[in-house]
Amino acid sequence: MLDERTNTAEPLVGDKVERQGCRRRLPPEERRAAVLTAALEVFVEMGFERATLQDVADRAGVTKGALYHYFDSKNELYLEVIRDRIAAQVQASQALVAAAEPSKSREELLRQLLEAMWHDMQQPGIMELIKLLMAELPKFPECGRAFFEELVVPARRPTRSALERGESPSERDDQLIDIVVAVLPTMLLGVGLSQGMFKGVDPIDFRSDQVGKVVIDILLQGALAALER
Repeated sequence: MLDERTNTAEPLVGDKVERQGCRRRLPPEERRAAVLTAALEVFVEMGFERATLQDVADRAGVTKGALYHYFDSKNELYLEVIRDRIAAQVQASQALVAAAEPSKSREELLRQLLEAMWHDMQQPGIMELIKLLMAELPKFPECGRAFFEELVVPARRPTRSALERGESPSERDDQLIDIVVAVLPTMLLGVGLSQGMFKGVDPIDFRSDQVGKVVIDILLQGALAALER
């Protein structure tokens, strides 16, 4: 039996009866959503390594047995929390590029993508999830690889499509495009993190929409200038 504090592939034992008055009975989809929300809260507060499935179950108001109905291990639950919060944003970016009019310029489309990224970063729980990823993923290479392959790689495709817009393959510097595609979201994220870090300390009360506009202008001009060298 593996310790749930590490791999958590612990078989279900002894979770047979819900404690009346302490557990909430919800439809399956609502229960699953409640578990994912509770898991995010617990992982953020305790860190992935210290958190247990029992902690998540208690926060969600379900038995640990209910967790095993949806997730085989803590690792799987952790990855599903990430997918639940980020996958929809990746799909929205892909749809934005797919629906773009042929007449839309590379600059216009790239601005739209950056604006969507910034907007997504401001949604409840997203920055907390990002901080959790930064703290925990380096400790668990398997989770890191899964996250990169399932979410980071697909997330880069819309930006690359925007940067390639209007150029023939012979005109493109694919390696340079790869660098720009990888750097843009991390630079945007850095600004978002610094905003949160100094909130309540910085005497200047920056509004997120104002900051977003400025940083997107800077990144957009820099990215396009780099590609035109």
